[in-house]
Amino acid sequence: MKVKDYQFLCSLDSGSTTYEVDLIRYFNIDTTETPENVRKKLLEVIKYEPKPIKETYIISGKTYGVEKELLDCQFEQFIQLDKILAEERNVDNLHKLLAIYLRPSKKKLFWNRIEPFDINKQEQIANELLEMNFDEALGAILFFYQNALNTIMKNIKTSYLNKQSQQMANL
Repeated sequence: MKVKDYQFLCSLDSGSTTYEVDLIRYFNIDTTETPENVRKKLLEVIKYEPKPIKETYIISGKTYGVEKELLDCQFEQFIQLDKILAEERNVDNLHKLLAIYLRPSKKKLFWNRIEPFDINKQEQIANELLEMNFDEALGAILFFYQNALNTIMKNIKTSYLNKQSQQMANL
């Protein structure tokens, strides 16, 4: 399942009488098979499980690298992140969130380098990431979330220790 497929799933009204029919049509499930096989195939295509973060992802033949250090980000990235998180229905913006930290990668000699963050390319990158495997996208988002939490906790501890050492010095 791709990110765009997940967005489709979230757009459906689960209380609708055509919910299953809409899913079967969207995922092109063969309805000439037994109902049990149709059910199994449908469950198979909508199943997802987060995958561990990778250094690079190949999406539609293009290589994307991961920016792993939250504090190394540009101010524009934090502004973009804040703007996207403030919008309603964040599930519709998963590809936009990914585009902040996943950018095209170019191989230079023996290492991969990701392109610098450019606010003018965000929409294009986000649209390309709609084709990303949802399992990998979910794993990447979880990595970014955990990375942010770890960074915040580390900064809080550092701040606390600095205050403690100042108080001890003043005694």
